[in-house]
Amino acid sequence: MYEKYEKYEEIVRKKLIPLILQETEETYEYEGTNKPHDKLIKDVLNTSKEFSEFINYFIAENESQKIEENNVEQIKNSFITKNYYSKKIDILYKQKNKEIYYLVEHQSKIDYSMIYRILNYYTTILNDIVDKEKIKTKEYKIPKIIPIVIYTGEGKWTAETKLKEKEIKYKEQKNYINIEYKIININNYTNEELLKLNSKVSYAFLIEKSKTKEKLIEVLEQIAKECNTEEKAKKMQDITRYILSARLEKEKIDKIIKKYDWKGGDSIMTARECWIKEIEEENRKEREAGIIEGKRVGIAEGIKEGKREGIRVGEKNEKRETAKKMLNKKMLIEDISEITGLSKSEIKKLKLSIGI
Repeated sequence: MYEKYEKYEEIVRKKLIPLILQETEETYEYEGTNKPHDKLIKDVLNTSKEFSEFINYFIAENESQKIEENNVEQIKNSFITKNYYSKKIDILYKQKNKEIYYLVEHQSKIDYSMIYRILNYYTTILNDIVDKEKIKTKEYKIPKIIPIVIYTGEGKWTAETKLKEKEIKYKEQKNYINIEYKIININNYTNEELLKLNSKVSYAFLIEKSKTKEKLIEVLEQIAKECNTEEKAKKMQDITRYILSARLEKEKIDKIIKKYDWKGGDSIMTARECWIKEIEEENRKEREAGIIEGKRVGIAEGIKEGKREGIRVGEKNEKRETAKKMLNKKMLIEDISEITGLSKSEIKKLKLSIGI
């Protein structure tokens, strides 16, 4: 598939990196914007191969706790807690030959209710998997659930990881319900450590660590240098698909990928050229159609009939115009942000642009 390239890193550098950068270009412009790779961790851990690698490197404390790819399966059932905002569990796996479960939650921000959420998930799952008859016998042991939280935000994870740390202290009490979760903070791992793993999980962690576009470019270049085999290059192709899936349908992603002549050659279309030709042109037409329709019948009718992308751009521009008028009337930035939904930093930029 890649035989005409002297180095497989050329595949990543010339084709995949431009695609990723094109897709993430707008996400670093305004604060508070959800990045296309917000669901990247869940997508990567969606296969038993990647999940077993994750457990073996980041969770297992010894050889006996490591698991094999063919000995673990994902539980697809949707466990939904009754009283916690109907929040679905991110990832749930089970060892095939043992009643051992792995509950995984991904957090990009610190959540001080996490131990409470884990307790809710724990009891919900347990209630579903416990044998209601055997539990009455002395010999029966309830299944083991291992809660794990992957933190991809900035800095340290400062929320409590044990239930007893969240509970009110009661005199000299020594006996506590032993519920706790394992926190995996990607900030505790260096880029060098993650690069050595050469797995989709480690690549995903590296990308999640990139909080600026400059850092993302640096990390992608580092990954490209490690992609010296076809297998590694394919891993980055999968990562690219995961990132694109945040905004595009599978059929459209396949169409983009198939446009590439992966065998190389001087006349191949680069990833950026293909992206611009296949997506930007289509989005441009949708934006123009949506904006024209929106202007003709008003925003209400435009939302109903206009193209989604065009309406999004039209609404964004209208919010900016509204914000400018409010700035001219000397309204507070905090109030403008609350009314328009624009971030404070974006409003400050508008303020500078109109010379106030």
